[in-house]
Amino acid sequence: MTRSARLTLTGLRPAAQRNGWGYTGAMSIFVGREHEQGWFKRWVTDEPAAPEGRAALVIGSAGLGKSALLRRCERICRDHPEPRRYVQRIDLNANETAAEFFERLIHDAHRLFRAKPLRSGPNDRKLLRAMLKSVPAAGTMLAALAGDVKRPGWLRFVDYAQTLSDALAPRGERFVLLIDPDRAMDAGQADEWLSVAKRLPAALRLVIAQRPDDVIAAHAEAPRLFEIVTLDELDEALVAEWYEDEFIGGRLTEFTSGWVADVRLRLPRVAFECYGGYPAAHDAVLRLLATEPLDKPLEAIRSWPRELEKLMDMLFKRLCACGEERLRAALTLQVFQITTPLETWAEASGMTAEALLAALGDARFSHFFAEVASADGRAFAPFHALFAERLERELTALPRRREELAESAWQVIQRGLDPETLATSIPNEFELLAATAVADRFSDTERLLKVVDLVWKLKRRLGLLDAAESDLHRAHRRTHSEPQYAAVTYGNLGLIHWTRGDLDEAERMQHKALEIDEQLGRLEGMANQYGNLGGVQKQRGDLAAARELWTKARDLYARIGMPQMVDQLQRWIDGLPPSEGGEREKREKGSG
Repeated sequence: MTRSARLTLTGLRPAAQRNGWGYTGAMSIFVGREHEQGWFKRWVTDEPAAPEGRAALVIGSAGLGKSALLRRCERICRDHPEPRRYVQRIDLNANETAAEFFERLIHDAHRLFRAKPLRSGPNDRKLLRAMLKSVPAAGTMLAALAGDVKRPGWLRFVDYAQTLSDALAPRGERFVLLIDPDRAMDAGQADEWLSVAKRLPAALRLVIAQRPDDVIAAHAEAPRLFEIVTLDELDEALVAEWYEDEFIGGRLTEFTSGWVADVRLRLPRVAFECYGGYPAAHDAVLRLLATEPLDKPLEAIRSWPRELEKLMDMLFKRLCACGEERLRAALTLQVFQITTPLETWAEASGMTAEALLAALGDARFSHFFAEVASADGRAFAPFHALFAERLERELTALPRRREELAESAWQVIQRGLDPETLATSIPNEFELLAATAVADRFSDTERLLKVVDLVWKLKRRLGLLDAAESDLHRAHRRTHSEPQYAAVTYGNLGLIHWTRGDLDEAERMQHKALEIDEQLGRLEGMANQYGNLGGVQKQRGDLAAARELWTKARDLYARIGMPQMVDQLQRWIDGLPPSEGGEREKREKGSG
């Protein structure tokens, strides 16, 4: 068997010290899969005449190595000689709609295009910036798309993609998006991604990882729109070579030196008999062996459960044995739900960065995490999506602890969202995504809405209207049974639609909010909605209606003792041009 076909295991020995701290990197299994790699190299070069075939699905059950294959595809693109294969691999937060995701992608590209040259950071961002700089119209196009708030993000992405394609295609270059969702998408998300797949221009390629029962993989249109790549289990010979060369051959020498030769020879076969060709299962087996060396490993492996989920339960128990401080750190990382910078992770966990790095120098703890390339410096995530799901189950079972950890995480995040900070800078991608993820953790309605209120207003200010609308809809799903909160959300959704210029939908939302506030007798809510409806009517050009609504709002604010709002409404009223009726009345009074 050729060396290129083997599995590789990295990071079991302590890495070279960085910043004075030793760090034992998390293990990472890659399956050689020459057939899949060969397909990918051909596919990104082929030139299908129609959009069909420019998108692909990598389909495989949990633990078969979809993420590892996408990382290898990223490397293939980075190492490709001229013509270039620009690549962007994204661990997709599956809470995001496609509109929201592509809106964020465009804003991020616009920011990257304007930034100073990158001296460090992930290779995909270096390639992305190089690609954008090679497209003469990129700056103007990105500025226009970032400011186009009337169309959903996925439609703007189609224009973005077409501009890139027009520049790249004549040079034989490609832009490849590799999408790795962290959870299954819902039907609405899938429909948007399918719409994008139908419109991919010539020089773009899109790869999405899916489990067999995920919505896109099971969609009736998938075989027509996508190249389908189905991952199978590894064969026994490949698993055996991996164990022999990478595991027994020296990576775990300190743990295997006491094993007799017969054990070393038999371990790969025993592991394969128990777990077949699932990379994630063998990854878990090695982590279990690495975190608690055993005198009789074969007997131990035979006694372990066969199901991947139960192996993750065993690993979680090992994590618990590391002590409360380290367990808290692991659960805090999961609260963010996305790859998290070291300093943020440490502070939210109640540790210094130095203390957390010291903990990561212990193999019993470090093997639960993976260090991930990030534009924000050193960043970390749970080592596998299945282990993240196990941490998530723990958070779900302990709502009070989840709330407490979310509060700690929020206290760290919100400093980057502080108005004084935002006066001189804008939040980075992590802060925006983490704010949304952490908001979802709060079970207390008042706390949830306070956090969401800050986040959606920030996104609206930045022009991320799809994201702001998604935040409000998520909050509404949590609070719709409580009328006073539903009214607030309807009113805020009305403001989003007003900003987009969709006045009919804005008016509909605000009338729904007004109706609820009237039923509840909430005078402040009624005043807010009269004020918002007045803005809609002014935008329509109906100044008389705007004046009437704003006058109602002003009078209600006066009634409940809110002088600042009274003054604000009066300024709006005074700023309206005199109505024709008002001018006639003044003339009649003057002549009398």
